[in-house]
Amino acid sequence: MTAASSLAAVCLPDFGGVSQMDEIKTLITAIGDFFTKSDWYSMVKWPFWILLTIVATGGVYTARFGKKNLICPGINGTLNVITLYLFLALAYSAYAPLRTMISELPFLAVTDKSVTAVNPWGLSLAAIPPLMLRLMILIFLLNLTDSFSLYPKTIVTWVLVQVADTLVALFFYAVITAGIGKLLPSLLGRFALIPVVLVLLVGVVMVCAKFVFTVIIKEPNTYFTAVYKFFTTNRFGSACTISTVSFLLVVLVLTMLNTLGCAVLTYENINRTGIVIIFCLCTAVQYIFSMFYSDRKKG
Repeated sequence: MTAASSLAAVCLPDFGGVSQMDEIKTLITAIGDFFTKSDWYSMVKWPFWILLTIVATGGVYTARFGKKNLICPGINGTLNVITLYLFLALAYSAYAPLRTMISELPFLAVTDKSVTAVNPWGLSLAAIPPLMLRLMILIFLLNLTDSFSLYPKTIVTWVLVQVADTLVALFFYAVITAGIGKLLPSLLGRFALIPVVLVLLVGVVMVCAKFVFTVIIKEPNTYFTAVYKFFTTNRFGSACTISTVSFLLVVLVLTMLNTLGCAVLTYENINRTGIVIIFCLCTAVQYIFSMFYSDRKKG
């Protein structure tokens, strides 16, 4: 008997001729076989690692800059949109009447056979601004209702609050878009480019001004300080800033889904188990960002 085998015999008790290490290896192998042989593992694998990376990055960013940063709430808003669209994809596949009842969300194409996350850059130039404006409105309402929500103390109350916030945001989204369509139909049509460009331009100007008045010009500027404080501490202003971050990230997610060929879900071949797992993972990450990486006392 060698020294290694003697040490193993001493350290690992023998149960019927099988060591604990062998049992652990057998268990790990069985778990690995279960995942690899399942029909949802390949679908869930990459979202799991991406979400895990996002959680780790968000934790490091929060530890460095604190909970009052606006990047983590922006990621939280992005996850809010993703979970909403995933839930609707499941609902469309399970209950056909919903495909006509709730089918006006931006960059979500719903048919009798499939639901598609539309590629923002695969549309005509005239079709992009109206959808961009609708997406901005939806994201802003989701973030604004979240800023007014109650502070949940348990996971169950957090889920209930999220459901209520989302329903309220969807209600106001329907009312606002319908009202604009009746009163100013061109604003959601050929003139949609104007508010989209203005929003993005304000964001670019604020970033440039932040760089100028903190790196180049050290002396405090009263006007910049007032505007910057509005967009970072005021409830409405911070919702605008957070929504801009969420908007850019949602567009990035839509682009990635279409680039990777994962943007279309057909109802006949939909892997509901995989979608449910991804939905639960996104919800869990959203809970972490909402409760631990963001300052719940907004505004």
